[in-house]
Amino acid sequence: MAKVIDTAYAPGEDDLVFPRDSDWYLNTWKPSGLLPVQGPWPLISQLVDRLMPVAEQRDHFLDVLAFVSRFPGKKVNHALVLTGVPGCGKTTLAEIASRLVGIHNSSTVDGHVLGGRWVNMLLDCAVLIIEEVAHGDRFDVSDKLKTLITQQHQQVESKGRNFYWGRTPNLVFVLSNDRRPLALGEGARREWMPDFVTDKPLDEAFFVALNGALNAELPGFAASLLERDISRFNPAAPPPMTSAKAEAIQDSRPVLDVQLEEMIGSFATPFDRDVVITRDVVHELRCAGMPATENQIRKALRRLDCRACINQAAPSPQWHGSPRVWAVRNAARWVDATKTELRDHICGSDRSVRSPAGSDLHQQLLRKGG
Repeated sequence: MAKVIDTAYAPGEDDLVFPRDSDWYLNTWKPSGLLPVQGPWPLISQLVDRLMPVAEQRDHFLDVLAFVSRFPGKKVNHALVLTGVPGCGKTTLAEIASRLVGIHNSSTVDGHVLGGRWVNMLLDCAVLIIEEVAHGDRFDVSDKLKTLITQQHQQVESKGRNFYWGRTPNLVFVLSNDRRPLALGEGARREWMPDFVTDKPLDEAFFVALNGALNAELPGFAASLLERDISRFNPAAPPPMTSAKAEAIQDSRPVLDVQLEEMIGSFATPFDRDVVITRDVVHELRCAGMPATENQIRKALRRLDCRACINQAAPSPQWHGSPRVWAVRNAARWVDATKTELRDHICGSDRSVRSPAGSDLHQQLLRKGG
């Protein structure tokens, strides 16, 4: 007779005891217990319409719930990030989703857990609800969430227990009162954000009516999800872009990137040339009260799609050694330019007057005809 060595959370696995690799495990997942029956669900519909007035966003949300309800063993590879004023109903909507899969298959945690060491409470559930998320300046938290969303299992540790493998959720809700609860880079592909709800909170009478009607409406809502056509829904694909997410991505950009992009776009010194020396950029930023290291500037220029030139600039009496330069415009022209071409361009045609202290002095010398 097979010996069970441990418990494991395996949603969609009907057997209480199941094999994995060469071992046997006791399954802690249980079916939702909700029996779908055709019927009306007007108050749930009102709540969904309230939070997602845009039809395309509403359809995507219902497709996600339909997929999770229909395939309990499969994951949706993006999080649902619901943002809005307190009392708008986002928490209630997430809790409705948890009841669809069964409260015993759901977990609700505070947002600070994402930024901490002990993340075991994020695992071994079908629906995970993360409340009060406010990590808009921490890309490391976004990376941690990405792992939770994309990987089937994750190795974690907990107090008093060695590292072990846990099952990641099939669906993750991120709830916040902030417009930008997460730091999202330009290539963010694993978060879906419907438009921010800015109206006043729903009145108490609606919540009282909804809570009183949930038990009666949930079977009909579940039945409608099972009948919903989701043939075009791909749980592994990036979710549709929304204006809310685009704004969050823009707001998440590092301050240094935004500053350099503005300087490049306005041809501000030292970006009045196609190529620049990083130490000149360091000087200009320091004068503007925004200190940054050369390494930070190099990384920012790379994120802005600037190119490091293959050659260094030829030595000049105005600086020590042969500095490394970056092409901020016309990269095809400058990325493999000769050392002399780079030096002459930075110094201004035939003028070898570029100052190692920065381009302010360079401009002063040009005005004097030096």
